[in-house]
Amino acid sequence: MEQAFVNESEPLVINQFAREQLLAGAKWAKFLSIMGFIFCGLITVFAFFAGSIFSSMNKLSTYSNPEHVYNPISGVFGFFMAFIYLAMAILYFFPTLYLFRYADKLKIALQHDDQLNMESAFHNLTRMFRFVGVLTIVVFSFYLLLILVVALVALAR
Repeated sequence: MEQAFVNESEPLVINQFAREQLLAGAKWAKFLSIMGFIFCGLITVFAFFAGSIFSSMNKLSTYSNPEHVYNPISGVFGFFMAFIYLAMAILYFFPTLYLFRYADKLKIALQHDDQLNMESAFHNLTRMFRFVGVLTIVVFSFYLLLILVVALVALAR
C-alpha cells in the first residue's frame, strides 16, 4: 500500500473548482449571518417587551376569570424572561458575527489572492466552531445536571 507524503515546501493550490465552491459557501455564509443578525435583533426587541407581555397576560387572565387573583410575581417572571431572551440574543450574536467575518474575508481573499485575508477568514471560522462547540458542551452539561436534579428530587419523594 502506498502512502502519500506531503511536501511542506509546496503551497496549497486552490484550483478553479475549489475557488468556486469556496465562493458559493461564502455567499451562503453571508446570507445565514445576515439572517442571524436579523434574528438577534428580533430576539432583542422581544426581550425588551417580554416584561410587559407576560405582565399583561396575567392581567388578561384576571379579566377573563374574575376568580383568578392577580399575581405580582408575573412581573418578576417577565423580567426573568427578558433576561433569558437578552442572553440568548447575545450568545447567538457572536457565532453570527464570526460567520459574517468569515464570509467577508474569504470573498476578499479569493478575489485578490490575499493570504492574510484567507488566514483571517479561517481563523473566524475556527472561532465560530469553537464558540458553538463550547456552548453546546455547556448547554448539554446543564441539561444533564437538570435531569440529575429532577431524578434525585423524584427519588426523594
